[in-house]
Amino acid sequence: MPAGPRDPWWQRASDWLLPPRCVSCGRRGHEICPQCWQESHPLTAPLCPRCSVPSAGGRLCHQCAGRAHPTRAILARYPFEGAIRAALVGLKYESRTRLAPHLAVALVAALEARPISFDVVVPVPLAPGRRQARGHNQSELLARALAAERGVELAPGILRREHETRPQQGLSARERRINVRGAFAAAPDSSLDGRRVMLVDDVCTTGATLDACAQALADAGAAGVWAVVVAREL
Repeated sequence: MPAGPRDPWWQRASDWLLPPRCVSCGRRGHEICPQCWQESHPLTAPLCPRCSVPSAGGRLCHQCAGRAHPTRAILARYPFEGAIRAALVGLKYESRTRLAPHLAVALVAALEARPISFDVVVPVPLAPGRRQARGHNQSELLARALAAERGVELAPGILRREHETRPQQGLSARERRINVRGAFAAAPDSSLDGRRVMLVDDVCTTGATLDACAQALADAGAAGVWAVVVAREL
């Protein structure tokens, strides 16, 4: 089981009195129990070097080979299924924010498998209304843990949503690209010239949101934009 940060004494005392339930199987004692972690298998080669979907011979998949993308590569640790899916849904929609440090271990592992140097970590932003409704931005929680682990700057305010968009769920790849076109912009005072940016999100489905964010960061002067996610929809 991936090791998360050590909780404060009062949280450990609370857990002793009322142990948490595994987000996937419901067993008491862990946010995600060791058995569910063990049954969560990372993505394995051969993968598309740009978007991390399975690809014969590790070549560019047909979607990545067909057109240019502002995101240089999207790294992912797990397929979006099983306990990982349950954990990400719990973090995103059920306010189980204590899952974030544990899930961020997957981001670190993805970057260890394919080392990329970067200067700043930027989470994919939520629209203000959605952030207020959820009480948090799951991507920012993950990004915060990654930035602390790697000792690099976290810049949550450098990218913002220009307008509300439809939920991406249920849209085709083309509809997703249209939906997020122009939805993001870098803050006017952003200092990105010559800097290498690592975007962080929880899940990647088609990469449309990440590409829209990467384009905004590139327009603001970023030297290159990569992305890392916990899981990849296959």
